[in-house]
Amino acid sequence: MIDNLNEYRAGTYAFDSEDGFRLNVAGKSEDKVSLEFLAIPGRRYALGYSTNLTSWASTGFRLSTDGAKAALRADFVPVRTTLLRVEVPTAGVPAGAFFRATVQ
Repeated sequence: MIDNLNEYRAGTYAFDSEDGFRLNVAGKSEDKVSLEFLAIPGRRYALGYSTNLTSWASTGFRLSTDGAKAALRADFVPVRTTLLRVEVPTAGVPAGAFFRATVQ
């Protein structure tokens, strides 16, 4: 369950149980996992992974619009509200890992 402060940080409405931040797996291939989430202007988004849901490690990602050869990003701040699709290279991420997004 997410508390009201973190609902505010994510840009969701704390009093609507149907409104909340969701990180969706949009696709998977041998070399990347595609994730989608609603990104709000002024918020900083970063991604991490875990194999046990206790210890988390940061992971770089590309926006789907960056192209496969673009440098990995540590975080992203959108300039407008958008459904953002990001790609996480699977090299260095253990098989079966869980992903999370952090919002600041």
